[in-house]
Amino acid sequence: MLSLYIHIPFCRHKCAYCSFFVTPEELVEQGKMQIMKQEYTSLLLKQIATRKELMPDEQIRTLYIWWGTPFQLGKENLFMVIDTLFQTRDCSTLEELSIELNPDPIEDTLLFVEACTQKWKDVFRVRFSFGIQSFDDAILSESKRAYTYEQLPYFFRKLQKIKWGNVCYNADFIAFGDTSIAFWDRTWTTKRKEDETYLPWGEEQRTFFEKLVSSQMLDGFSVYTLELFPWSDRYNTQTHALKSWEVSSESSDDKDSIYDEFDWLASLIEANGYRRYELSNFASAGKRSIHNMVYRTMWSYLWLGINASSMLTADTLTRHPELSEKLLGKDLASEELGVRFRLPDQWKAFTEGQFVDVSSLDILDKETWLRDELMLKLRTDQRISDRSKYVSILEKDREKQLEKWVAQWWILFTEWFGRQMSSYGLDLYNSLITDLIVFSPTVKK
Repeated sequence: MLSLYIHIPFCRHKCAYCSFFVTPEELVEQGKMQIMKQEYTSLLLKQIATRKELMPDEQIRTLYIWWGTPFQLGKENLFMVIDTLFQTRDCSTLEELSIELNPDPIEDTLLFVEACTQKWKDVFRVRFSFGIQSFDDAILSESKRAYTYEQLPYFFRKLQKIKWGNVCYNADFIAFGDTSIAFWDRTWTTKRKEDETYLPWGEEQRTFFEKLVSSQMLDGFSVYTLELFPWSDRYNTQTHALKSWEVSSESSDDKDSIYDEFDWLASLIEANGYRRYELSNFASAGKRSIHNMVYRTMWSYLWLGINASSMLTADTLTRHPELSEKLLGKDLASEELGVRFRLPDQWKAFTEGQFVDVSSLDILDKETWLRDELMLKLRTDQRISDRSKYVSILEKDREKQLEKWVAQWWILFTEWFGRQMSSYGLDLYNSLITDLIVFSPTVKK
């Protein structure tokens, strides 16, 4: 069984914090952009046919459409891609069709959601994840979002009216912290008093968020802490500001306020009955993202589209020797348990039909597989039932550290079900991983 992910690299604007591969429409002439979208649709259809030839009998477990704003490909083009998959692959076992969207433009997004829910009534689950990001107008503006907080209550109320029984809604938020944006707009160098409580946004926005969460209209929330990468505009702006003003990072309360905001959002969500099942994700009972768990539990997944990544297990490759030969030029050895690879991230290479970016190809031996598996499991509420399985990749005496973390309630333990991360332990995920796992300096290629 196989999961499929499709990368749609088009956005109206590139958000200031975004480090993903996207092509913003504002940077391309309208006529050329329409041609690019049509060509990209044709290339996706060609990829679907090629993958079908290499893996003809695989049933599809989940279909996830994301990165950029998939709706920007155009409703008809997107429907064509999805319909082609349904017509050419065995989707009788499909557990989830998931699409990421931004509420931009709001009316067009609502019409698209309604069209999807009408079109796929028979799919077990149709999941929409909406990239709201913030209720703070200053952050929305600085991030080049085309909507304001004032429009969002209307958006959610309309969503509620068009929700069908097999539809799930998820909302994405980012904990920016009060001082994470535009240095010239904020008194960001002012340290908060130790006893001062930080709350994000304004009172009206917080009240609406509380009502939204308690209404249970949404089936899940994703809450992320802002991470800046050198190829994002926000990183470059903040780095320049720090250098120009000669202000040390220690003089800013930015990081603390980000964690405070995350804690406020997460605590409110959990208090209303949503369970935290992954580092950044919360869901009501039975509504966790199946797509996320496919990735976290290392099922085989195949991505379509420019700069898209895949992970195929040895079992999957064994069933498809032609694919193994095309990827590796050989069958996997007995000690090799899977392979990761990525498609090219250059338009020219992608349009020429290159199957894989050779420099990205990683063959997962047993040690690498165990390290990845443990890292992913500790990122979720998945239970570690056989600790001895991972002893070979742990730091010296770190198996004892697991017992210490159980005593500190960072990891929960029951004799019958094994170990799993507590919500507090998930907050400490990066520190725990750093302390626990031996990271070898090389990865087998």
